[in-house]
Amino acid sequence: MTQHSQFGQAEWLLNFSNSIGINKGVVFEAGAHTPKRISNSMCFIEAGWKAILVEPYQKYCGEWRDLSLNNVDIHCRGINYDYNGLEMLLTDINAPRDIDVFFFDIDGGEYQLLSGLHQYRPKLICVEYDNSYPLTIDFVPKQIRHGIQSSSLAMYNLMTSKGYTYLRSFFHDHIFIDNGVLSNVTDKIPFPIGNEAFISTASQSLYQFHAVLLNQQENQGGSGIDFYSSKVANLIENGCIKEAKNYYFMLSQVFHSYSVMVRQIRGDSYFQFYQSALEKFDKSYSRCLFYV
Repeated sequence: MTQHSQFGQAEWLLNFSNSIGINKGVVFEAGAHTPKRISNSMCFIEAGWKAILVEPYQKYCGEWRDLSLNNVDIHCRGINYDYNGLEMLLTDINAPRDIDVFFFDIDGGEYQLLSGLHQYRPKLICVEYDNSYPLTIDFVPKQIRHGIQSSSLAMYNLMTSKGYTYLRSFFHDHIFIDNGVLSNVTDKIPFPIGNEAFISTASQSLYQFHAVLLNQQENQGGSGIDFYSSKVANLIENGCIKEAKNYYFMLSQVFHSYSVMVRQIRGDSYFQFYQSALEKFDKSYSRCLFYV
């Protein structure tokens, strides 16, 4: 099977669906992007599934239409950033209430929009979250904003509260199964699921510090620190001061402990940018974190 999805999550879900008896069903993808690369729905389409796709960019919608596939419905539109925006969209496009596989990746607002989904009950959901936060942080943005997503733990808590069970993670995607569906196929699942699986496997899908701190461009050696700094800023902006303090202390320790490694592996030039960003990070949050 050709891998079309970014991290293999779609191909895994297709195989899993087949293993529990869901064959040639209906797949929905919000943020369908282009059929030419990084498509979650393409492997399902090739397997004969009916695909309902939503994509706001006309160019990408045109690429889907150019394929002239009988089993694909492409809707060129965005999702309103309101609590019930996702539910309104599904109603407008006459989506079935029990979509078999549901991909939700719109780079912000996934948590709130899924919170407002009540009339629709997908059997399997693959949803994106922000995998830069450790599993100890339950972070939900106060507002629906592009580029600001909930933490891994927050998305897990939301979906379990809505009657779903955790199956697996693929980098920044969690996969869940509806508990009603699960009750009929539990004996067909040969691997740990639920809380046990989340605790043991979700951490493996978080950003790894060495990958972020050591692999920036030569003249941007501090951009990895800046990336994590923006996540602390998100916590502060959303009033999560306790979480911001804990994350700040943890990151500061990590950044300092990596200094020698950064210099040895990437050299003096890269290290100078890294050290400059580290000094800025150490000073950035003293007022808002320690004088409130």
